[in-house]
Amino acid sequence: MKTIQRGYLITMHYDIYMSDGSEIGTTRESEPLSFIPGMMETDPPALGEHLLGKPLDFNGKITLKPKDAYGEALPVEQSVGVVHRSNFGPDFPLEPGMIFEIEVAGKGYVPGMVLEIIGDDVRLKYGHPLAGQTVTFAVEVIEARLATDADVKALQEKYGVATPPTTPEPDTPPDEDTYI
Repeated sequence: MKTIQRGYLITMHYDIYMSDGSEIGTTRESEPLSFIPGMMETDPPALGEHLLGKPLDFNGKITLKPKDAYGEALPVEQSVGVVHRSNFGPDFPLEPGMIFEIEVAGKGYVPGMVLEIIGDDVRLKYGHPLAGQTVTFAVEVIEARLATDADVKALQEKYGVATPPTTPEPDTPPDEDTYI
């Protein structure tokens, strides 16, 4: 059986579910995700790693515990803070629930979410909103094949990422028919 390896172009749709079964995201109403394991990360990175060794036409579920998904949740005393409204640009449209990247001293940029705004004080939660959560991805691989240099270039342009100029060698030599 042919399986997904590093250096393969993977194009897939997925739905994300919380442990209670509620759906929190999908690619099915937009473009599918395309990436090359071993060259590009998925979000979360462990999703791409868990696809390695799966059949080229994989259609199933991958459940990720917090450490493999979006990390463990920080204690409240480390993850919630209050900043003055003036820390944001005058035209920055702050509203509760908004998610964006925050620069934190000693940690670089981390995801953050506006919890509430009281006068000029903005209460923020630092860390990924799904930190501490077990999530399940319902994955449907649409295409899995050995990536070409043209694939690498197209993904660089699409996602605006810097990657090596040549495709990596797959973990195992491809069979004659690497398309599904």
